[in-house]
Amino acid sequence: MKGYQSSAIARSAYAICRWVAVLGLLMICVVGLLGSGETQAKQPVSIEMWHWHGAGIEKAIDELVALFNREHPDIQATARLFAGDELLNKTKPAIAGGVPPAILFGDFIWIGQFVDMGVLVPLDSLRTDPQFDIDDYFTARVGTYEGGLWALPYSLSNLGFYYNQDLLNERGIGMLPNTWDEFTDVGKKVSSFDSEANPITIGWSLPYARGEWTHWIWQTFLWQNEGAFLSDDYQKAEFASSQGVEALKFWVDAVHVNRIASLSPPSWESGKVAFFIDGPWALPWYRTGGAVELRFHWGTMPLLQKVRRATNAGGESLMMLRGTPESQAAAMQLMRWLTSTDNLVRFDLATGFLPARASALRSKEYQKAIRAQPELAPFVDMLTYMHVRPQVAQYMEISDIVSQGIESAVLFKESPEEALRKAAVQVDRILEERK
Repeated sequence: MKGYQSSAIARSAYAICRWVAVLGLLMICVVGLLGSGETQAKQPVSIEMWHWHGAGIEKAIDELVALFNREHPDIQATARLFAGDELLNKTKPAIAGGVPPAILFGDFIWIGQFVDMGVLVPLDSLRTDPQFDIDDYFTARVGTYEGGLWALPYSLSNLGFYYNQDLLNERGIGMLPNTWDEFTDVGKKVSSFDSEANPITIGWSLPYARGEWTHWIWQTFLWQNEGAFLSDDYQKAEFASSQGVEALKFWVDAVHVNRIASLSPPSWESGKVAFFIDGPWALPWYRTGGAVELRFHWGTMPLLQKVRRATNAGGESLMMLRGTPESQAAAMQLMRWLTSTDNLVRFDLATGFLPARASALRSKEYQKAIRAQPELAPFVDMLTYMHVRPQVAQYMEISDIVSQGIESAVLFKESPEEALRKAAVQVDRILEERK
């Protein structure tokens, strides 16, 4: 009997041990699976943001992205630089190949063409987000296209005059010009020529070569004269109006009649030019000698007025390209983080760009910067007078046509009326095709 009981106990003990072993193995498997899931969950989502800003601006972008990564360990963001036209030339093939960046930090005039390609993620949900104040943006319209919100303004800029204080002092000029007529008068006093009519000193370094830079600046004179570039519905060219002709004639006369500008002027850096149009992004270069050391005293002032004052909004916006749900969610976090008031102030103070948001402009840090850097103030003042280029997908094609007309008129190949009329016919044809 005892032997039988001992055997039964042994069998029971064996069974228990076997079940314990099985349960142990199951527990190990479950823990392993859970551990594996946790490991996978901890892998950060990798995203890239492509941009074209070099030098000190690239450094500021990299530092901000590094700070974002430290604050968001579940996301690994990388900023990649593609200089100049390379950015657009790299982005389009990447989209076609199915490997686009999560964020494109590019010119806002590109938005229309990317929307038409169907590759941007709409951001309309932000309009009603209580934690996101779209009305705080100075130029929220630059991120819109055909009524939808497709991008967030980030590196805001505009145009103003840089002036050579030493050259003005030499000519006994104590008051800066405010109007077209005053500018012409000052330019005549400053300009001088040698026996072969080559400029020794010149009033204005006038841009006239075909391209967006020339066109972008000329638009400000059109708006100063209360002209319009396109109709409100973007269906018709309006720049060939009497206001547009007068604006282009002002440029032509500056070279050929009043001789305050030249087709071959000295460089601004030479100290022989009184006025030069540029943006606030150049301030860090000129202050520190990062671009070239200016061996004269200089300052900045707003652009001129004719009927009214006007400047042109510039800069780049953050666009989200279609990708996986995970990459889009990560991209949204980065975009919102970069455009927060505190981080905008960090970016603007490091780069010379203007605040894209009113709250950033009002911040103590930015107000302190304005007091410490008086050259920044005219660009800030011009925020009130900014106009926005039309958001049409064909904008760059239109810009090229109009700038070609500007160049032709300034080179005295055509009258301002004829140059703008021909350009308007071509632009109307383009706008008709997009209907």
